[in-house]
Amino acid sequence: MVDFVNASVSNARHMRRAASAMFTWAAEAGRDYVPANPCVNLPKLDEENPRDRVLTEDEIRTLWPGLDRNDLPWDRTTRLAIKFALVTMLRSGELLSIQRDELNAENGTVDIPARRVKKRRVINQPLPHLAVDVLKEAMGDGEYAFAGRYGDAPLSRQAMSGALRGTKKLVNGIKVTRTPGICEIFGLELFTPHDLRRTRRHCAVNLRACRMPASRSASTTKRARMRPASHCRQSPENTTISPLKSG
Repeated sequence: MVDFVNASVSNARHMRRAASAMFTWAAEAGRDYVPANPCVNLPKLDEENPRDRVLTEDEIRTLWPGLDRNDLPWDRTTRLAIKFALVTMLRSGELLSIQRDELNAENGTVDIPARRVKKRRVINQPLPHLAVDVLKEAMGDGEYAFAGRYGDAPLSRQAMSGALRGTKKLVNGIKVTRTPGICEIFGLELFTPHDLRRTRRHCAVNLRACRMPASRSASTTKRARMRPASHCRQSPENTTISPLKSG
């Protein structure tokens, strides 16, 4: 029996979809590993409650400089990845595997290939000064922007969420903190890497209300994310982009 630590309607939906695909494959003519797909005509799952967590200005003021503390139990590369997520709106799977040849010095963007993007479209993400500074420190002379312990592969997709959440252990049947997460250490309400993306989008839409570094309006950023790489051009109003040095 699998123990799902983070049981949710979303996880149940993903598991049902995966199980249905597996049984459909197993029941196809010529295989006949199972007589039929048991996932057909299952009752509907409950409606999902979409997350709406957005960090406040005060929380951002606590988080950003706090990630530079030397006494945190989480490695510097993971903390830099959290910073990068906050200023770029990229998903964990998009940003953690950034390689040097994806940095476009001419356009001041990082060009994420379609295979790593949820909607299978190339993303040409503009890089403000803060993002460039983070990249320079995190990447150094390496190939990956956010390399794992040995430098030959990117951080795992769970690295950021694990650092924010922390780890637990069982003591006499009770879960207690093994390593405190960044949210707990800073006294912040728990948030996920995707909440950083939502926060950045919120600040792009509300530039006057939310004082975060921003190089473009929300509509311009959206167009840049959707435009094919060969047609991405730096706009004249984007004055916070700084040139990147390619490998």
